[in-house]
Amino acid sequence: IEKSGAAVVRWYMVAVNQPWDSKLFDEAELKKMANKPFGTLMNVLSFHGLHGGHARAEWSDAHVLDAWLRARFASLHHDVTEHLDAYRINEAARAIGDAVDEVSTWWLRRSRERLKAGDGGARGTFTAALHSLSILLAPFAPFTAERLWMSLRGARGDEAIPSSVHLAMWDIGAPSPHGDDAALLTAMAEVRRFCAFGLEARAAAGMPVRQALGKVTLKRSGPPMDPALQALIADELNVKVVAEDAVMPTDVDLDTTITPELQREGMIRELSRAVNDIRKQMGLTPSDRVTVTYACADAELQRAIAEHGASLAQTTRAEWRVGAATQNAIVVGSASMTIDIVRAS
Repeated sequence: IEKSGAAVVRWYMVAVNQPWDSKLFDEAELKKMANKPFGTLMNVLSFHGLHGGHARAEWSDAHVLDAWLRARFASLHHDVTEHLDAYRINEAARAIGDAVDEVSTWWLRRSRERLKAGDGGARGTFTAALHSLSILLAPFAPFTAERLWMSLRGARGDEAIPSSVHLAMWDIGAPSPHGDDAALLTAMAEVRRFCAFGLEARAAAGMPVRQALGKVTLKRSGPPMDPALQALIADELNVKVVAEDAVMPTDVDLDTTITPELQREGMIRELSRAVNDIRKQMGLTPSDRVTVTYACADAELQRAIAEHGASLAQTTRAEWRVGAATQNAIVVGSASMTIDIVRAS
């Protein structure tokens, strides 16, 4: 308990097997649980503090990712309730842990830019999901659940909600299920499966995700995939077009032809990442605006900046200017440049 905390030890006792079963204690497994779900959950909560915008806890279906998360939590609340009613403590704990991981590795990762841009539906859904998690966690990790609950005070928009999670009714955090939830959960599972295949194909071809590609073809039959779901795949795999083919020999086929236009787009992604790394080293927050002065002799990189200036300014939260720069040398692909970054007044 002194090393890992009471919450992690308590979670370990119910997550490795049923709480009444004998344990073959493994400190390495305990350390893993300190990272997942607890470390993951604290990182998610930290991001909410930065970009949650103190939004009210309101589930939204305006974006397919938010609709999926609402459906996922409706299913989660139902499953955890059934497990606990039947004294399947281990299964209930693992279901919650899986949900924490999916919030972080799928919903939040794919929703970061919407949250940073102030999307009301995303922020309300984010608060609602953490609100729901605090209630589901309460029987397992009471102090962690209370920390979550207290962190969300003032963001729920309901003065009648109890001051402690342990005074709250169990169903207060459960989203209302919709009739098409099962179909949406199945469709999103298919999307994530294709994304995993696509990322594997990228790795096998030696194509970093920052390099935009022209097309990916998915092996699937039946009605065409919903365009909103196709857009998720296109964004995750960084491709321009998502096509479908029922008879192709592999699950996914990536067109790895790099046109000059795609190459310049890849250069911008790489440049944006490098600038944001320097921002972090400078101790700047995501809300800090900066001015970037750059010197570059490479004609193709200059053209890339000219073509994608608006996107570059948005992703780096900066105003870009050409001029004498000496502070930071950056290599983008085969091109080199120098940049100076100054916090905007």
